[in-house]
This record gives sequence, structure tokens and C-alpha cells, in this order.
Amino acid sequence: MSNPPNQSQQIKIEDLSVAQLNSLKEQFESDISNLTKMYGKLRQAQATFIECTNCLKSLENDDSKKVETKVLVPLTNSLYVRGRLEKNANVVVDVGTGYYIEKSTNDSKIFYNKKIEYIQNNSDKLLKTINEKQQNFQALLEIMKVKMYSQEQGQNK
Repeated sequence: MSNPPNQSQQIKIEDLSVAQLNSLKEQFESDISNLTKMYGKLRQAQATFIECTNCLKSLENDDSKKVETKVLVPLTNSLYVRGRLEKNANVVVDVGTGYYIEKSTNDSKIFYNKKIEYIQNNSDKLLKTINEKQQNFQALLEIMKVKMYSQEQGQNK
């Protein structure tokens, strides 16, 4: 009788040939590399949101002075013009996919803090997955080493 379609068959890693183990090793390397890149991108996004909350804090500090705040407004990555903020009560927030919403500084901080927390949770899960993959990768390397040694011993007899 065959296995039900939803149940996957398990293959013992020790039963695989060296060539199959090598292929599995390459897959692990690729997976770990891709996951590590995604983790880096998540951390970059989180740093951007943290920078946004820091900027909002500085706006709140300037608001208490009731004085115009001088700023540099970016036109491109390397071109800025001088400007001043006359009203610090509201800011325009990029909420994703090209949509911008005007929010109070307090609502904006809440928005960014939720984003930071969401990314932190996903980063933690991804880091756990990376660590598990690396442990499995190390186990695979040990099995490959043993298999190659036993093959070498068999050829020397």
C-alpha cells in the first residue's frame, strides 16, 4: 500500500551517496546565503524605521520651542535645498507601495514602533531558521566526512 498523498517519505541522510550529499550541501549553502541576505534586508528596514522615530522625537523637541526649524530637504540622494518647518504637528508618512498619509507625530511614532516590532519578530524567527539550517549543514558535513573516510578506507583494502 502506498503512502497517503499528504504524508512525505523520510529518507535517512546516511543512506544517500556522496554525490547526493554534495548536492544537498550546495542546497544548504544556497538556502543559508539567501536567508542571511533576507535577514540583512530586514535589519536595514528596521534601522530605517528606528531613524524615523528618532527624527520624530527631534520634531517634538523642536515643537516645544515654538520656533521654526531649519532643515535640509533632499531633492535627490546628493542634492538638498534649505527649508524650514513651520508646523510640526503633522508629518507625511510613507505607508508602503507609494501611499502617503498625513499623521500626527504621535500617531506616526506608534505606526513606526509597530513596524519595528513586527520586523523584530520576523527577524528573530528568521535568525532561528538560519541557526537551525547551519546546525543541519554542520551535521551534513560530518556525515559527508565519515562517508568519504569509509569509502577511502574501502579502496585502500
